[in-house]
Amino acid sequence: MDEKTRDTRRERYKGKVFEKLTEAQWDAVETPGKVLVEAAAGTGKTSAMIGRIVAKIVDGVPIGRILVLVFNEAAAAEIKERLHTALFEAACLAEGEAADNLRASIDDLGSARIGTIDSFCRTVLKENFERLGISPEFEVLSEESASAYLSEALDEVFAARAAAGDEAFLELADILSPSRDEANLRKCVERMHAVYEIYPDGEEFLARAESNLMDAARLEKVIYDSAIRGIAKVREACESARESLVEDEQDKYLLLAGEVTSACDACLNGGREALTRAAGTVFSRASKRRGSDTVGVDIVKNAVARLKGIFAGWLEYAGDERRVAAELAENARYVRCLVGLTRELDERLTAVKVRDGVMSYADLERGAARLVAEGCDLGAAYDCVFVDEYQDVNRLQEYLIDSLARGDAFMVGDVKQSIYGFRLADSGVFLDRGRRYRESGEGKTVGFRSNFRSTPSILKFVNAVFDAVMTEESADVDYRRDGRFEIKDEQSVSVGESVQLHLFAMGGESKYEEGKFIGGEIKRLRGHAVARDGRRLGYGDFAVLFRTRTQAREVLRGMKDAGVPVDDGSFADESAAPERDLVNFLRVLDNPRNDLPLAGFMLSYFGNFDESELAEIAVAKGRDEDLYDAVLRAAEREDALGDKVRDMLAVLDSYRLRASFRSVPALIRSIISDYAFDAYTASAGEGLADDLAAFVTSVRTGECEFGIGAFLAEYDRSSGARNDVSYGGDKVRISTFHGFKGLQAPVVFVAGIADTSGARGEPDEVLIDGAAGVGMRAYDLAARTAHTTLSLGAVKEIAAEKAAKEEMRLFYVAVTRPESYLYLTGSPSADRLAAFGRVHTLGRAACPLDHISDAVCDGKLNMFVARHDSPSEEVSPVAADALPVLPEGREEDIAAIRESMEFVYPYAVSTSLAGKYSVSATSGTDEETVGVFSDKADEGTLYHRVMENIDFAAEGREGVLAEFDRMTREGLFAEGELDAVDADAIAACLATPVMREARKSVCYREKPFLMTMTAREAGQGDSDDAVVIQGVIDLVIDGEKRTIVDFKNSALRSKEALEKYKKQLKLYKRAVEGALFAKVDRILLYSFKLGKFVDADD
Repeated sequence: MDEKTRDTRRERYKGKVFEKLTEAQWDAVETPGKVLVEAAAGTGKTSAMIGRIVAKIVDGVPIGRILVLVFNEAAAAEIKERLHTALFEAACLAEGEAADNLRASIDDLGSARIGTIDSFCRTVLKENFERLGISPEFEVLSEESASAYLSEALDEVFAARAAAGDEAFLELADILSPSRDEANLRKCVERMHAVYEIYPDGEEFLARAESNLMDAARLEKVIYDSAIRGIAKVREACESARESLVEDEQDKYLLLAGEVTSACDACLNGGREALTRAAGTVFSRASKRRGSDTVGVDIVKNAVARLKGIFAGWLEYAGDERRVAAELAENARYVRCLVGLTRELDERLTAVKVRDGVMSYADLERGAARLVAEGCDLGAAYDCVFVDEYQDVNRLQEYLIDSLARGDAFMVGDVKQSIYGFRLADSGVFLDRGRRYRESGEGKTVGFRSNFRSTPSILKFVNAVFDAVMTEESADVDYRRDGRFEIKDEQSVSVGESVQLHLFAMGGESKYEEGKFIGGEIKRLRGHAVARDGRRLGYGDFAVLFRTRTQAREVLRGMKDAGVPVDDGSFADESAAPERDLVNFLRVLDNPRNDLPLAGFMLSYFGNFDESELAEIAVAKGRDEDLYDAVLRAAEREDALGDKVRDMLAVLDSYRLRASFRSVPALIRSIISDYAFDAYTASAGEGLADDLAAFVTSVRTGECEFGIGAFLAEYDRSSGARNDVSYGGDKVRISTFHGFKGLQAPVVFVAGIADTSGARGEPDEVLIDGAAGVGMRAYDLAARTAHTTLSLGAVKEIAAEKAAKEEMRLFYVAVTRPESYLYLTGSPSADRLAAFGRVHTLGRAACPLDHISDAVCDGKLNMFVARHDSPSEEVSPVAADALPVLPEGREEDIAAIRESMEFVYPYAVSTSLAGKYSVSATSGTDEETVGVFSDKADEGTLYHRVMENIDFAAEGREGVLAEFDRMTREGLFAEGELDAVDADAIAACLATPVMREARKSVCYREKPFLMTMTAREAGQGDSDDAVVIQGVIDLVIDGEKRTIVDFKNSALRSKEALEKYKKQLKLYKRAVEGALFAKVDRILLYSFKLGKFVDADD
């Protein structure tokens, strides 16, 4: 299409949605047929999708012939809302047939097919219920209900196998679940079934799981290829070290680097046998000579350690062929048992759900896939298909999408943001389609690289890091070639303008100090720094992100102690499901007569009671008894519930005995092992296994190591009480990387980047992967021992590689959330801190900090890194030799400085104006009104400080006095300082309708602002020069009515001063309307002396 034809065609498309499209977005909108958009973070993928939908409607496609599939219901609602706006704007500007098409689409928008793939499948199944033999009134199960059906069906399958005396099943149950509760075996079968359900042909997966296990050559190749990739990186590192070491034949590290390089060459050129021979190499011992390069020495040390690890791993798996064959044969027997159990489970589960007229979400997709397989043309009803977040679909969903997207199809996503592997999403689907389009011409790929969200310096940081570390091998994407953000004049952009890295080296207190630093920076920026729209930042403009929830505990404690309000709500509660259950277990062991922990334990995974059983026990509790008395009484019952209670009490007695001679960490690990709790958390959802691992790792030793009571006291202290102060809705957002995907904030802190307790897979007994199959240990049933096998090693390697890719993509998601400022904070070990920016990561990155370090090592990233060695404010630079230094002065620079220093300002007349005025100065209330109202400055300040910090929900004098006590305890006021404040006056204020409205509204307290106006407007002479007006608004209530409140500790008797105050409040109103809201409904003065509000608009 030539340029003139293109411009003529684009004139058909009107409305704001088309006004700011980039050429890449226009390409995606206009290209006919199949289009795959690779949209980097913040590049306007939704705008392009809306634009293409509107364009299709303008061109005559009815909205009823368009299918839009999105990731979740919230996204569907957003698409509908934005599409409605775009259609309306376009219809107002369009003419003729185009206008008719747009108006008709607006009328039909309510019935448009815009929703999740599950909602689409549900509709399809309702329309084809007879063909599938299901009830037309089927109910879709919640996840909890679906899990209950699964558990019931599995009980029946296991009971049938046990009754039949199936030898392989009984052995497998004994091996995987030595505690006799079958938990590990259940999780294995459930995992197999979950993978089975996401393939168009589940039988193909089961057959592959069996056949892959007997292919020893394929399994060994996985281990071998991984070893060779690692050896190549070791060789490259040693080569770079040899260039920097002392060129002296007697330098032992130089000689050692040569030995390592030679061993690597032998492996890289000689195949499997050469690797086996080289694995026996004994390297020379070396010590550093004077003059040897420190960095070079550290690189060689790191390379030797890494190479030894590779060799040890190879020898562990590539052993005697007979032994390997025997182990695989034994594994195959057990895998056949798992495959059979999976088939039986699916058959039994399907029968039960058909009987009850219910379906799970997976059943919806499988039902639709069955219709497609039987020749049902699901795509016949649609001319255009749109798919959002395409990188997160699984193979079954892709089978359905491919059947729908035969003509005009628009898929958009970003493999760099594919982070839902734990939900069995498969980024390979996106990659395969892109490869197919490029090779066959079936469709067109379009890349979006222009970011509309973040500042250039943030984008430069992202480019620098991922240029260095994100490759096709490490993350399935060549970032340098296909993923870089486009930045105008990138060479002139400095990373340091918007990005900071802070590392904390304070031992056990590092995480707490990390939190205090974050809190301090937030308080420093709040009210002073501005967002990209010029608005002053409030607490709600900050977000703190963590890889996992448990990472946040100590950091949040530090933030709260720094006085920062945090919105950790559901984050704090959900974080801790595994942790909470374990702590409740310990609390019951320590004291069973505490009702809440006992009830929590009984309802948890460990107690396994349901609500009805607990209610039946609790109803027998006497008036002055606790729940434990009722439990003891229930143990006397001669029924199934009595048996269950007696078993629970026996378990508690057993663990109390263990607690008498085991440390708390050892006791926790024993509980996890006995109950296969790690297997349970691994299958229960994103991050829970990580949280459990992080919690167990974080259990402190020392004086609380022996003794549950001491541990619980330390746990309660370190967890900290929740911040009870009400700040309305203006709080710092706390989230995980996963939880913040699709969101953004002006300032983002990515915390815990040095934590290495990130990705964890399934328990090591059995690993299951859709592509790799099943890997498991070999067992000696007589000796009750187990050891690793080639199958387990291969599947573990594949799983670890996938996990590492997803961790890198998660970090990419996190650092592309901020708009204006990005802070990265972490508490690295001494070794990791010493290696930062100096020594490359030779294995897989263990944490996000490793990625940044590699970018610094490669020279891709130049930034100042702050190292915090003590709780003081002093920081020191890290790895100064790897960071840039200022060049020597140049003549032209010196001349420019001299010219600047000698410059004489030509507009001397305007210099009599101040550059900045306070609102009180412009309204004349600085000195005069203080005298008129007889307000004591210090007393007035006290009242303002009280209203800044008090909980608006405090009721009456007693509630206010309780708040006074709390604020004094927390150090907000000195002892006795609040004696000068009238508690009754504060209580009367809080009881007013205005303040009661504030309780349920978003509130901004002590909100500072800056705005510009002419000196004439500010009452500072006749000049039209701009001056800056600054002020602090006592309270902004963003509720049913947007209200500004100014508190005064005076009687407001002077009419003249009252008018000046009203002038001041009108300036506040102008500032708020310009920076925060479209309209302020009322501006009020409140007098504590009068106990009433005065309307400043009157």
